[in-house]
Amino acid sequence: MKLRRVLVMVVLFLLCASVVGGLAQQSTPSQPPFGHHMGPPPLPAVCTDGKYLFVVLGPKIHVYSVPDLTLQNTAELPRPAPPANK
Repeated sequence: MKLRRVLVMVVLFLLCASVVGGLAQQSTPSQPPFGHHMGPPPLPAVCTDGKYLFVVLGPKIHVYSVPDLTLQNTAELPRPAPPANK
C-alpha cells in the first residue's frame, strides 16, 4: 500500500509540474527558438514493472528503483533527422 501511495504522489507531482510549466510558458509572449514546435510541453508517461519506475518526459527516459525512488539511469532519445529537401 505504501508503494502505491508513493507512485501516486510521483505521478501527481509530475502532472502538476507539467501543467504549471505549460501555464508559465503560455504567459511569456517571447518567440520560441527556431526549430521548436509551439504548444504545451509534453505530458509525462509513467510505467512500472514492479522493480523499476520508468518516466518518459519529452526526449528523456528516467529510470527509478521502486523501493526508494532513487534515480538509477537517464537516457535521451535522439531527435529524428529533418526531411531532406528535394
